[in-house]
Amino acid sequence: MKKILLLAVALLLTACANNTDVLNVQTKQIEEKTFTVGKDIYLITKPNQDERTVKAMETAAKQAAERFNYAVETYIPTSVDDAVKNLKSLSGKENIAGIVIAADGAKMGKTLSQVSGTGIPIVGIGENSAAALPFGALGFVGVTDAGTGNAVGSRFKALNKKSLLCITSTSAAKSREVALCREAGDILKSSAVISVKVSAKAAPESIRKAIAGDKDVDAILLANPKLSGIFNKARENVVRKLTVGVMGYSETLENELRNGQILFMTDNQEAMQARYAVDMLGTFLTTAGRVGNGTPVLTGPDIVTAATIDAVVLARKQYQR
Repeated sequence: MKKILLLAVALLLTACANNTDVLNVQTKQIEEKTFTVGKDIYLITKPNQDERTVKAMETAAKQAAERFNYAVETYIPTSVDDAVKNLKSLSGKENIAGIVIAADGAKMGKTLSQVSGTGIPIVGIGENSAAALPFGALGFVGVTDAGTGNAVGSRFKALNKKSLLCITSTSAAKSREVALCREAGDILKSSAVISVKVSAKAAPESIRKAIAGDKDVDAILLANPKLSGIFNKARENVVRKLTVGVMGYSETLENELRNGQILFMTDNQEAMQARYAVDMLGTFLTTAGRVGNGTPVLTGPDIVTAATIDAVVLARKQYQR
């Protein structure tokens, strides 16, 4: 019986010796997935995010990080592909505590899954709740298309507006601008979408004809602030009084809001997103608590009006110092 046992041990040792490479590969894979909590949080913004918004986000993130004794480093990618490269580069970083990223789920999904699979906690921020959560992110802080569209549509409805003309800078049926227009329009009795090129000379006339062609239109929604210039040219030849809302925030439109040329702008509150995302990471890393429990934590959108614009401007300036 002892001989049989010794033979079995000998065979086992021989097998291990013959499979050294296999064992080394397995060991290497396990080591790659080991995550040691560090002190650096990386913030990856939207591609080409404007400098003032980045400053506000960074300030808010650092204020939150101080509570947990973390440091914050910011990346501003030039494209979605560049953001993916930034994200990939962080998977092997030393002293990393977590990542906050304005994620595009469709293009970043695979990389998000790979990096989160190493154990690094990721929080998505931005405009679409589906962008990070399905790919292993700890959480999401931002706004949803349904929530934004509902908030905008409800603001028009509160003023008894009946028919909405939404102006977009893209005609793609699946674009976010068109989706938001539809969400907002669903709150009213009727709605239509017109797409124009911001740089096209004929754009103002196209808008004027769309307004003239539907006498029931009493509300206008600009899908982004860059459309305000061509719309103002179009409205010069429109006698009818129209209530105008703008999707997004632009400092160049603050006075138009104050003097009543536009009814509201929407503010996604990016600084708040960065602050809450860092809070979410810090809470998870220090207490294993999950803020939101895997569901989106919403930051609005804030509907900025003439009554609130001065307070919003003051708050934004404090973050941009």
